[in-house]
Amino acid sequence: MTTTAHTAAARNARILADVLRSRAALHPERDALLAMTGHLHTAADSIEAHVPAADGANGTPARGALFLDIAQGIAAEVPAAGIADEVFLYVTAPITGTLPEATPQGAESAQLARQELDLLARINTVRENHLDDGSEEVLRAALEALVTLHGKLGRLRSLAA
Repeated sequence: MTTTAHTAAARNARILADVLRSRAALHPERDALLAMTGHLHTAADSIEAHVPAADGANGTPARGALFLDIAQGIAAEVPAAGIADEVFLYVTAPITGTLPEATPQGAESAQLARQELDLLARINTVRENHLDDGSEEVLRAALEALVTLHGKLGRLRSLAA
């Protein structure tokens, strides 16, 4: 029997997979996006099938973590796919309580710093107001927004580097 946190993590993985699949249709990195999608579904199945340990230890199942790492690795290896590796942390957040870091890194110019702060504020607004909503439609919209916002933040930070 899975825990509520594991059920939520599996749901997050499946919805994130659907978000990535919807971006794949005409994307030049379609194969990478579809590969990430497949690994997210496998991770979701593993997380959902998790049986909590008798000693009360209750982390992300090893097989689920492995497939999440593979999907995250593809995102890192294929930056043209436009998926920031931070978005995969939203899958395990219900289990770990850990969200991607959302603090300024200190851009060199005032304009880039303002843009970074704006993106971080938008990320935090989505996370605080919509990520834990019980509705699958709201969660999907939140994950779509977070994928987009983290992608923009990554591109902005690469300009500032």
